[in-house]
Amino acid sequence: MTEVLRFATRLQAEDFVVADHRVHGVRIMPGVAFLDMVWRLLDAKGYDPTRVEIRDVLFSEAVALAGGETRRIVIEATARDNVWEVVARSRIEDRAEAAWSENFRCRVHFGWAGNEAGNPAPFDAKGVAVLAMDEVYARARAVEIDHAARMRMTGEIRKTASAAEASLALTLEAAEYETDYIVHPAVLDTATLVPFVFRDPARITKPY
Repeated sequence: MTEVLRFATRLQAEDFVVADHRVHGVRIMPGVAFLDMVWRLLDAKGYDPTRVEIRDVLFSEAVALAGGETRRIVIEATARDNVWEVVARSRIEDRAEAAWSENFRCRVHFGWAGNEAGNPAPFDAKGVAVLAMDEVYARARAVEIDHAARMRMTGEIRKTASAAEASLALTLEAAEYETDYIVHPAVLDTATLVPFVFRDPARITKPY
């Protein structure tokens, strides 16, 4: 049996997830924020988001907003057996000629038993370098990815040549929105900053 589920929301230019996350000066919703939308859809339908696995994730087009704009986002999940085929599309509201764009798709597999690898081994303290999150954000700014307070985390990252672990917390400004999400978009976005942890700072242009 096939069932189609629909989840719709509106994203405004003033919403913190885009107002506090800009790429080359443009308000951009981090693509990983779609993962939280999928988890919230699952939760609303009575499923445990911790018992599913999201696979085959594709971020096809960024959700961008100019000042004063509102974008309608629609997520459709086609449920077949133990798999959901999920597609997210969006369009600018109040613009008759605006077309729908596909932004994201994935597959949700039910019955996941958890990480079979178990917990990671204790971090080897030898050769560890400590990197403050302020430095990570500075490296992102060097390539014109700006994070304001509501899309930031505080703390530090300890890294070796091939591994890293972090002790992080939401900023006070970001934490005000924590209960609105299963996983706060600032937490998800931080995972995308891993390249700025391992990349040689000398190869990044001086932040402006």
